[in-house]
Amino acid sequence: MQNKIYELIIIGAGPVGLAATFLANYLKIDCLCLERDSFIGGQVAKLYPHKNIYDYPGFPVIRGDQLISNFSEQLKYYNNPLLLSINIIRYEIKDEIIFIFDDKRNVFKTKYVLFTIGPGAFEIIKLTNEQVDFYALEKILYTFDNNLKFDNKRVLVFGGGDSATDYAMHIKSKFLDSDVTLIHRWEKLKSIANSESDLINKGINVLLNTNLIKIDHHKCLLLNSVTNNNLVKEFDYVLVQFGVRCIGSNIHEWKEFECNNKRFVVNNFYETNIKNFYAAGNCTFSEYKVDMILTGISEATIAINKIFKLLDKKITKY
Repeated sequence: MQNKIYELIIIGAGPVGLAATFLANYLKIDCLCLERDSFIGGQVAKLYPHKNIYDYPGFPVIRGDQLISNFSEQLKYYNNPLLLSINIIRYEIKDEIIFIFDDKRNVFKTKYVLFTIGPGAFEIIKLTNEQVDFYALEKILYTFDNNLKFDNKRVLVFGGGDSATDYAMHIKSKFLDSDVTLIHRWEKLKSIANSESDLINKGINVLLNTNLIKIDHHKCLLLNSVTNNNLVKEFDYVLVQFGVRCIGSNIHEWKEFECNNKRFVVNNFYETNIKNFYAAGNCTFSEYKVDMILTGISEATIAINKIFKLLDKKITKY
């Protein structure tokens, strides 16, 4: 057990957790950041390191891995302790001190906790075995590989969200001779960043109301759900962007916290129903919730400023 009592422990080192850790250090709050994975950056680092981010202020465009690298560089100014591979299993409160226990018998003590754990563990939604021929597996991508060359390649992108449309736009912009087709099962794209007309104007083929039936080693069998007609598309690569399936974590299962669909219900200061526990980012619930890095950082900023005032820190620079 560590004898030190931190003023704040931040749990989760995705973009929101890293920004929260920076702000806490900036305000001279004595904090510790704990992360379950062996790396920082959360979903951005694991799933979208080579994806361009267009909605982060101050950067017309920034790649996911570069954004995480910038957060890391920013924290170096404060030499802040950040522990990785910490699997938290339970907590206790005694004399208004919160004890955090992990599965290796480590105990961390703090006055306040800020959850920035997002949806917890997740897995990439993949195609089923019935949909994919064995010989096609090496041509199917679930994360974008920035080292691949798509010159004169036929690329099928499955999905209708921001990731799918962003990757389609990126491939077509970087490899002008590529033949890119975006395939989505619904009649409208879910993407906020790119519309159907944006894709078409870029030279990308768009197939809506189109379902995948089977992929063999060089052809893809599709079915239009409106006309009920089959379509065959040949390809060199298939990029699947169906998103992730949230698994959660030990923390998401703590019954004493008020949750809605495994998200913490918080007030305007992002306090949970348990005293001195706060939450920010994609692990929080509100009626008008917007899941963006920017809004998650805003939530963490409000929570940390509330903690800052409760600690009665004597700092005039902020």
